[in-house]
Amino acid sequence: MTAFPFDTNPNEPIKLGLIVLSSDETIEDEFRAMLPKSCSLFQTRIHSAPEVTPDTLMEMKAGLATSASMIPPSFNVDLVGYACTSGATMIGPNNVATEVQKVHPNAQVCTPITAVMRALNSCDIFDERYLWYKHSKKVEQQWGTPIHIQLAIIKMESDFDWLAKPPRQKLFKVIPFKRPSSSFGYSQAVEGTWEQYKNETDNKLATRARFKDSVDFIGWYTNKTKSILNIPLNDAFKQYVAYHEGWGNYKHYKKNKKVIGLAKKVEKQSKIYKNQLSKCQSSLNKNKYIIF
Repeated sequence: MTAFPFDTNPNEPIKLGLIVLSSDETIEDEFRAMLPKSCSLFQTRIHSAPEVTPDTLMEMKAGLATSASMIPPSFNVDLVGYACTSGATMIGPNNVATEVQKVHPNAQVCTPITAVMRALNSCDIFDERYLWYKHSKKVEQQWGTPIHIQLAIIKMESDFDWLAKPPRQKLFKVIPFKRPSSSFGYSQAVEGTWEQYKNETDNKLATRARFKDSVDFIGWYTNKTKSILNIPLNDAFKQYVAYHEGWGNYKHYKKNKKVIGLAKKVEKQSKIYKNQLSKCQSSLNKNKYIIF
């Protein structure tokens, strides 16, 4: 069972926020029926168009922060859920979290997509997407980067969102402006480092939105980190610090509490994945027929 990434005080009720589609008639009653009495539920609504299209789903992104603000920040909710699977898919789980945390910066954010990913462990992920295991295994054999560390980095960087991008900056806190970096895809590699990877590996057709290329990039990068900074490939904490900060800025990481916190989460997640894989890797290593 995967633990939630926050601690709750047993003497205080857990406070949950829920963003519900304007057209939804049932989910609030369903939630209340499932929750223990010790949980407080605060719900709000977001406008959803009658016609469901990619464009109308994306339109909800602009209203997420406003809807979340209907749950007063003074309530200090522990978690806010966005109850729309198709909307979360189009907008992206990370973007949903960014919008909600503009109002509730200390709350965890959950969507149907992130809920599924948290419920699935590494064995379930690879059983569902066997080619992902083949790609990750190849990276481990070629570059030496353990599979559990590959997955932990992707989990932290993009939460397995193949189209993940950093949120746009705002001019005067209102006007959408440029993104802080060119990070994109599963690995959140920036354009310059991605081009270096393609040139050094001669993988000219690599794309950041493809899992196969993303894990190979992580293998390449962590292997170079080992050569440049003498960090072992199985040191998830220091490898992630170097991945996040870059080889040149690595030496300054002890002054950056945010990066240390992120690296600790990656280290913890990698241990969870390692334990899970120990129970299924022998089965995954057996030859399987892949039908296209």
